[in-house]
Amino acid sequence: MLNLGLLSPDLLVGLRNIPDLSGVTEQPDCILVGAMTRHHGVASNPLVRRFAPLLGLAAGLIGDTQVRNRGTLGGSLAHADPAANYLPAVVALEADIELAGPSGRRTVPAKDFFCDVMTTQLEKDELIVNVRVPKRATRTGCSFQKFARVKGNFPIVCAAALWDFERDAGRVV
Repeated sequence: MLNLGLLSPDLLVGLRNIPDLSGVTEQPDCILVGAMTRHHGVASNPLVRRFAPLLGLAAGLIGDTQVRNRGTLGGSLAHADPAANYLPAVVALEADIELAGPSGRRTVPAKDFFCDVMTTQLEKDELIVNVRVPKRATRTGCSFQKFARVKGNFPIVCAAALWDFERDAGRVV
């Protein structure tokens, strides 16, 4: 939003040096991906590859090398551009987005987090802390596709598909 000239805040707070906001950790039923985890870190993480490969596929196709090494999962989700790679992926994965603010923490399902173009459930005094992605069955297939006129640009359209062979169920977003 700053780069596009759509925002001119009086104060800008950097979150880069808060270690608890970066990285991927395994929980019994999910993986937690920190909001400040860079796209390259999401795409190359072994836990993401094992339990949520769709998220890694989406991350690996974001922009160019510079963008993948500087941009973050939380930043992309908070920006909520409908052409962004992560949006259909987190909805297809039935992920939850954990938010924190002065009133405490709350969790919002990804399908409910996005309200409109560049509009989310995020309050002005909150930030995204992490994304909870349920672990997928071993017999799961997925695909992430996008169409852009110029390679590396925001896509005109993107789609995420997930199929669980054990449950014989899936979704396309």
